[in-house]
Amino acid sequence: MEHYLIIARSVTYAQRMQRALARSGIRSRIFRAPRDLTDRGCAYAVQIADSDLTAALTALHRESLDPVQIFLTQPGDVPGGETVIYFDSAATTFQKPRTVADAMRNAMATMSSPGRGGYPAAMRAAEAAFDCRTELADLYHLENPEQVAFTMNATHSLNIAIKSLVPPGGKAVISGYEHNAVTRPLAALGAQVSVAAAPLFQPAAVTAAFDRLIVPGTDAVICNHVSNVFGFVQPVEAIAAICREREVPFIIDASQSAGLLTLT
Repeated sequence: MEHYLIIARSVTYAQRMQRALARSGIRSRIFRAPRDLTDRGCAYAVQIADSDLTAALTALHRESLDPVQIFLTQPGDVPGGETVIYFDSAATTFQKPRTVADAMRNAMATMSSPGRGGYPAAMRAAEAAFDCRTELADLYHLENPEQVAFTMNATHSLNIAIKSLVPPGGKAVISGYEHNAVTRPLAALGAQVSVAAAPLFQPAAVTAAFDRLIVPGTDAVICNHVSNVFGFVQPVEAIAAICREREVPFIIDASQSAGLLTLT
């Protein structure tokens, strides 16, 4: 059976579309838009039966929801089915050990917020936070646990670090394999970005590229330890040595390597 794909600008917009269609009795499903159908890197698609197109467009128009694009597809053109082979482990969001869920349940049942008081539930939370800080400080060879700061996620951490070090219009040097969590805040700051371009899996070339670009006036150097796309382990120790010598702050994105590769 043929289907129509209604391309939405984001997953949230696609979910709004799906809810609007459901209110009109139209069945649909959401998935990541195939790359060959859209030039939007994070676009999502809502799939409907071809016979529902007119009613679907009416329902979306009624709720002021505008599709980015609409495509007619044939069976097999888009992903589907019930069996899933999980290849998204680099996102670090789904396949966690059972102990993580157990610890989260225990925290929600027995702890309040650390630093909010001296009563037992608050102190249990404070102890848990301290234990976590201590283990992370040991893992990364920090002087003390007070050097560990908790954030919501890696994207939040990178935004804080970048916006703390790079002023609007400032100068930053990055590798050619950075995540959007690095490039987008730099773009928002209007930063002057120099890219240490080098071939994949050639750490010496990466080091040489950073060596050329880290010059006086550089506000920060940013490099991921392991590329989330290619798995390329970048020479962060050598880059760090250059930064120390030239007194330039160095931000390492260790999202893919923390706890797996040594980082000192």
